[in-house]
Amino acid sequence: TRYHLLIDLDIKEAVAYLKMASDQWDDPHAQLKLGQFYRDGKENFPADIDQAIEWYRKATSKGDPVAMFQLANILLDQNNTEEGLKLLEQSSDKEHPQASYQLGMMFWNGEHFSKDPVKAQNFFQKAKRAGMNITAPTQEEINQAIVAFTTVAQVKEQEQLERRRRHPKKSNTKIFLIPLVVVAASVITCLYIFSTKRMRKI
Repeated sequence: TRYHLLIDLDIKEAVAYLKMASDQWDDPHAQLKLGQFYRDGKENFPADIDQAIEWYRKATSKGDPVAMFQLANILLDQNNTEEGLKLLEQSSDKEHPQASYQLGMMFWNGEHFSKDPVKAQNFFQKAKRAGMNITAPTQEEINQAIVAFTTVAQVKEQEQLERRRRHPKKSNTKIFLIPLVVVAASVITCLYIFSTKRMRKI
């Protein structure tokens, strides 16, 4: 990155320089680097995860895919699953290979999502297109999992169709007849009371 020369500076000097770059130019690269410094910590510079999140959020708001990916993993570690997954997907949408691979592994293992080798393969292929070399799972393992997954889905669909055939939904006629019976009974009762009163008058 443009701040690679900061490794020659004292960590506190580097942080001061990066904060100046963020203040003056609202630079997402400086904000990303600050997030990393505060996330990892260094000698005489303790890690501060809250500060890391704050700087990552600034870089993320500028659309930085690396910041999205790294912030997503912090939030997932903190069990903030909804926002973490959203950021991971946004990072993948911006062609970040590690984000795509991580989402693929989630669908592969059934972590945070239902197990789905088809979706997993889509994310693996996306990561490959972004330049990532994926060795596991192998394509053979993925193909076998997709065949098994598709077969199970077909069996479940067939079972549902068979259940519907054997147990068709009952008619709702009775539900509509009940209020009609109540109304009819009320009318008959009123007529009876009315006729009784007339007979007494006679």
